[in-house]
Formats: sequence, structure tokens, C-alpha cells
Amino acid sequence: GPLERGPPLWTPYEHSEWLSAEPYFAYADDDGSWPLEYDEAALAEEIAGGSVGTGLASFAARGSRRHRRAHGSSRGVGATDPLQVLADAHRAAAEGYEGQVWALACRDGASSLVVQRAIAILGRVLRDPQAGRRWRMRFDAEAVLRQLQGHVLEALQHPHANHVIKQALELLPTQCIGFIADELIGSAAWAAKHRFACRAVLRLARHCGKEELASNVAEAVLAEVLESAEDLCCDEFGKFVLEELLERGLPEQREQVIAALRTSLSKHAKHEHASFLIQRALRCDERLGGGSAEMAEELLASRETVWSLARNAFGRYVLKDLAQSPVYARRVRELLTPLAAELRGSKQGSKLLSDITWGRRAY
Repeated sequence: GPLERGPPLWTPYEHSEWLSAEPYFAYADDDGSWPLEYDEAALAEEIAGGSVGTGLASFAARGSRRHRRAHGSSRGVGATDPLQVLADAHRAAAEGYEGQVWALACRDGASSLVVQRAIAILGRVLRDPQAGRRWRMRFDAEAVLRQLQGHVLEALQHPHANHVIKQALELLPTQCIGFIADELIGSAAWAAKHRFACRAVLRLARHCGKEELASNVAEAVLAEVLESAEDLCCDEFGKFVLEELLERGLPEQREQVIAALRTSLSKHAKHEHASFLIQRALRCDERLGGGSAEMAEELLASRETVWSLARNAFGRYVLKDLAQSPVYARRVRELLTPLAAELRGSKQGSKLLSDITWGRRAY
């Protein structure tokens, strides 16, 4: 199971000047002023989600700064609008009381979705270089994320709260997610195999290779994952983390996944989950470059290996992908020709022969 973690090493934002309340309140005092960028982002999120007229848009249309000041200061777990969640988190941080973000993340699917939409609004305005009132946006992002600190491992096991962490990793800038990566240190392999937690781990790949400290910690978490790569190749959920590293990871991360697959390549090519990764590796190699050419050569090195794949339900998918490559198509057909009569005796074998003879590239 997950390891117990001590106090977080840093607050959600790494840069101390972003955490200082003085510049923020000098820029926009807490008189109920409301950033119009939030309303615009909320409406944009509604349009993108196809649900204009409910939730975000209705809150934006309801009123004035006075309305948001009154409703945003509620300390109960009753927020039903993302903008109200942001207003409550802002006031909780300014006045020093505990907000409701964590409680809403866990309560039920609807309340978790409200928090996810609040994070989506923050992500949209923080990514917009033209957005004004940057101190307000950063302060509010920190106000929301502070309420999730110390809860990451618990959230990743929760059927509703895990989506909130996933949304933060998906939409917020890298410098915001350092606390999530930090709380995963020591539990990365466990998380990669968990049905919910794997969703967060795989999203760390998009935060690697950057200059921020949070990026370094994300890379450290994935280094832990890769230490167990051979085991994760055959895991129902771990395979999705490794697939993300093949497609989005750093070159050295992709190489480690391929190396893990090659430790027992023929066996992996016939495994339900590992064969899926071999297919992805062969496809990614054409787009990104990498070491899967050696893997393909090893799979086609002997007639016995090819025949064993052809006789296996999952191995046939790997052969099909190889046969759809202009580099290996002829070799696959030649190696399978002596086995053609046997393959025609089964539905799956006949389909393989048809695919490698007439099939076109699927990617």
C-alpha cells in the first residue's frame, strides 16, 4: 500500500514571491472585487463542454460582486458552482479558515465535478498570457491547491477525489503540481498499479523535461515507476502508465520501457497486457524514433518465435502490426507461409492471414 508521508516540502507554487500576501492585497484588496477573467473562462469551459446555460454560466449571469462576496464566504460544504468554489477558497485563504475544497472533492461525483471545473477555470486563465490580475489568479490557485495538500495518496484511492488530482495534473502549469509529485515519492510503483492512482501517475509524464523544480520531482516519481517496469508491463493498469511514457515520455524513459519489454520479449509478446505495450512501442518508434527496431528484429529472428506468436491470441496482434510495416511486411509473410494451412483452420488464424496479405496500415 501507499507509504505515509510527512509534511509537504513546498507549497503548491514554488516561487516565494507568488506566496506573499502583501503584493496581492496591494494590487487588489478584498472588497468583493471579482476577476472578469473567471467569468469568461467559465463560459468558455461551458461552451467547450456543451452545457451552456447550466452551472458555470448561470453563476456568472447571476450577479454582482456583492453576490459573489456573500456566497463565496460560506463555510459549509454546499458550493454548487465552480466560481463559488473559487470565491470560497479565496476567502478561506485570506481569512485563515479551512475551506471546503477537500470535502467537496470527496463528497460525491457531482461535488467532485464542481471542484474539477474550478480547476479547469484556473488552468484556462493561468495559461492565458493576456489575462490580467495575475496575482489574483495565482493566489486563488494556491488557495485551492493548499486544501488538497497532505491528501494526495488518500485522494488517489477515492472514487471521486482522484479525478480532482487528475484534473490538476492535466490542466495546471507544472509549477503548480510539485506537491502532488512529492506526496507520490515512495509510493509510485503502488500508484502505477492502482485502478485510480494510475491516472495521476501517467499524467506526470507531460510535466517532465522542464526547468521547474516540480518537473524534477515528477521525473523522480517516474524513475521509481521505471524501476518496476518489468512487473508493470504485465499489469492491467501499470501498462497505461508505461504506454504514456512510450508516447509522451523523455527519450531515456522510452528506452527504459523498451528495455523492460525486451527482458523476456517472446513471453511479453504473448501476454495480454505486455503485448499491448509492444504494439505501442512499434508504432511510437516510427513517430518518435527509439529502440523498438531491435525489438522487431528479435521477434522476427527465428521461424519458431514467429510461429509461436501466430498460435497465440495476443501474439497475433503483434505480428499484424509488424506485417503492416513496410520494413517487415515481406519477412512476416515469408515466415508464415509454411504455417498457412494450420492458420486457415481457425477463425483468428484466417483473419491474421487476411490482414497480413491484404491489410493496409492502421496507423
